[in-house]
Amino acid sequence: MEIESHLLLLAHKLNCSLGLRELILSHNTRITCDGWRRLAMSLASGSSLRTLHVDFNVIGDACAASLVTALPGATCLETLDMECTGITDFSGQVDCVYGFSYGL
Repeated sequence: MEIESHLLLLAHKLNCSLGLRELILSHNTRITCDGWRRLAMSLASGSSLRTLHVDFNVIGDACAASLVTALPGATCLETLDMECTGITDFSGQVDCVYGFSYGL
């Protein structure tokens, strides 16, 4: 099964709020921007996830915007690790604004 298929299944599980508290997706460089967007939509739907590690992935500004935009709906999320994801200072600033606004 391809990584995108796994991520789609995971996004569905997050929507079902099965009590998943921590998700580590570090070093999954084959996840596409579409996969990150699907994950972001799941987060925005109000999952119970408290910690999300997406560090050391090729995310970039476009995909980072999807993840950061999901923050208002991710009310349980306390930690979002985006180290070494290829985002620029602009996305980092947007992330900080949303992070401080929502207590990350």
